[in-house]
Amino acid sequence: MTTEEKLTPITDKIYRDVLFKTLERIHHEDTLINQRFGWLLTSQTIFCALIGVLFQKLNEQNPITVIWIAPIALIPLATCLINYTSILAAVIAIYNFCKRLDGDYKQYSEYSREMILGPTVTHLMGQASPIFIPLGFVAIWIFAFLFAIIYGAIHSVTITGAIVLAVVIAFIPASLLLLGLVGSLMFLWKRTFPYPLYWNSDPAQSQ
Repeated sequence: MTTEEKLTPITDKIYRDVLFKTLERIHHEDTLINQRFGWLLTSQTIFCALIGVLFQKLNEQNPITVIWIAPIALIPLATCLINYTSILAAVIAIYNFCKRLDGDYKQYSEYSREMILGPTVTHLMGQASPIFIPLGFVAIWIFAFLFAIIYGAIHSVTITGAIVLAVVIAFIPASLLLLGLVGSLMFLWKRTFPYPLYWNSDPAQSQ
């Protein structure tokens, strides 16, 4: 056996240096995700309070309030999508770092995966908040915008009727966005490490 064949993830100094540098970059991206998610929550909370005040003032005797809901809803929607894009960019960067490490040191692929991402379910659960909570805000603003349009355009519809129509219509784009996001994340995971998406996956079984 040669010295190269006897190397392990613990004894291979070059691999260890690259691994630690990768972990540092991933930690940096995790910090960015945390900061961007905090900014998103703060801004969305403020806009939700504003929309809540407008909805409280809205009644059938004073429908003029609905005029302000549609344009105001577009501002937090755009803000949420921009922040959300930056969060997803950091998540994609993490997967790209992992994929690069896996491509350069395939012989240590299982060790890299366990050191960086850990068990699949635990990793995905840890990313659930910054990935899925913004989708809830997106759905809220789509609903608010559609409600304002429906209630302002159809004078015969009641507030309850406008709410029901807005929920039904908003469900379609929100569902498509969610399905597309989940599919994209699963694709990124599979491209990063070629292992099945379940707990304590065995790389030998995925060959």
